Amino acid sequence: MKNILITLPYSLNYRNIVLSGFVNHISANNKVHLIINDGIKLDKNFLLSENISIEYKAFNISFFSKILYRLLKERYWFIQNTNTYNIKNDKSIIRSLSLLIAPSNLNLLKLLIKCYRWSLRDKEIKKMYSSYDVVISTMAHRWYESKFVLNLENTCKQVNLLHSWDVITTKGTFLFDYNQTLVWNSINKTEYKTYVQKILGFTGIVNVTGALQFHDYNSVSERNPKYILYATSVERLVPDEVLIIESLIEICSNLKLKLKVRNHPQRETDINLSDNNVFYGETDESNSWDNANFDRKFFGDIEYDILNSYCVVSVASTIALDALALGVPAIFIGDILEHQQLSKYYNYNHLSALINKCDIPVVHDLNNLEVQIKGVLQNNLNSVELFEGYLKSRNVFYKVQQSINI
Repeated sequence: MKNILITLPYSLNYRNIVLSGFVNHISANNKVHLIINDGIKLDKNFLLSENISIEYKAFNISFFSKILYRLLKERYWFIQNTNTYNIKNDKSIIRSLSLLIAPSNLNLLKLLIKCYRWSLRDKEIKKMYSSYDVVISTMAHRWYESKFVLNLENTCKQVNLLHSWDVITTKGTFLFDYNQTLVWNSINKTEYKTYVQKILGFTGIVNVTGALQFHDYNSVSERNPKYILYATSVERLVPDEVLIIESLIEICSNLKLKLKVRNHPQRETDINLSDNNVFYGETDESNSWDNANFDRKFFGDIEYDILNSYCVVSVASTIALDALALGVPAIFIGDILEHQQLSKYYNYNHLSALINKCDIPVVHDLNNLEVQIKGVLQNNLNSVELFEGYLKSRNVFYKVQQSINI
């Protein structure tokens, strides 16, 4: 039996690690201590084992550390030079100031990382948590967990459990050489070696395990299609999303299909349907950093919504992975409305790799959207068949356990 420390700063981490059943699973043969952000609503029905203990923390670091992190983050992304970074083309004052002096100088970046590490030293963390055998960081690409990673790096095995499929090329700053990094697929493994290890000289092991939240999807097979499912984005990415939904209402009406809307957990205002009329609803208030709440019904609800749909339509949403893992086709929305520039998202590294690998259609006009939906009704499941080669969802719990040796 090993002592395992898991840090959960985001509600999304709580969803993936706890609500998926993984923590209860490993607590059968290990002692598990969870350090949870104090803004997360916790469902303790998922944590009934006597081998599980819980501690709430604010995950704060000093203002000086935050400034250092912001400086080195901008330089790190500049040196990585991913497609995503160039497409976003952030012209903020902070980015401009961060890149003012020799932005391509790798030695200067490494010096900033050393200063950042120095700023995070914490004797209290070393004293309180040095007895653990394994530390699993779920947001290792952000500053939130840096103090735990740094101060415990020589006392136990450090595991970087990849938060999502996009973080390596989109918003990740992996500043520590973890003993092991666990990624979703072989594409992530190549990205991590290219954009992290090669740049910073890291040598830790990188294993492909899949995503914990997809663990049970392979055991769900019964489908009963009743509607087209549209999964919303968030307001800052797709500000006039209701116009897309209204277009889908018209298409579904032409095809004599029902439309169902599933709201993103981080939306500020929900978009709902009643008799093909759109209305807005309030979301549950959240105090978590990622402005999201998840309860015990989440995975049951998402499986039900997807399995009862003919296909899942979205703007560049991760729910496309959930759909394909459950054997349901996915369709991406591009620039179907003149004033919205949505196609840029599909040139992001993680999305372009998925689209190319799984042949997911990206539609740029309403006629083509209707054609694609008709194709789905005729059992055109090409993307579903190709998905197995992109991300495997079988035995994920076992693969993670085997990789960490717990």
